[in-house]
Amino acid sequence: MKKITIKEIEWHDAQINDIRIESNKDAYDSIRITISSENFVDEYNTNTLIIILQEVFKAKFKMNMWITGNDVINTVSVKNDSEWIRQIRKGKKENFGPKNITHFSIKTNTNSCLEFLITKDLILDF
Repeated sequence: MKKITIKEIEWHDAQINDIRIESNKDAYDSIRITISSENFVDEYNTNTLIIILQEVFKAKFKMNMWITGNDVINTVSVKNDSEWIRQIRKGKKENFGPKNITHFSIKTNTNSCLEFLITKDLILDF
């Protein structure tokens, strides 16, 4: 496994094959997203990557389940400040939640959206 930043991967047109939530007792959950693309072969020697989001503080899944065929990633965004992060902090005790939160968002070609608030870098497994 290799620690990476979100920007190191060529996300555009990668197919989402699998999403798994791994619950951790007394800790934040981890989410594993399996994606595939022929663009990965040159750099990683495989067309399938498993992205592990460690310490997921919150997650939102807006998915269009009626789509047939493969859904591919259109855009990925990374923000250190967002409305979602501000909403969590607003009205809570001072310093609520982890200090370092990254808002990581995946939008697909079918207008599905997966959003995560994570506290650590990604891990890449292939």
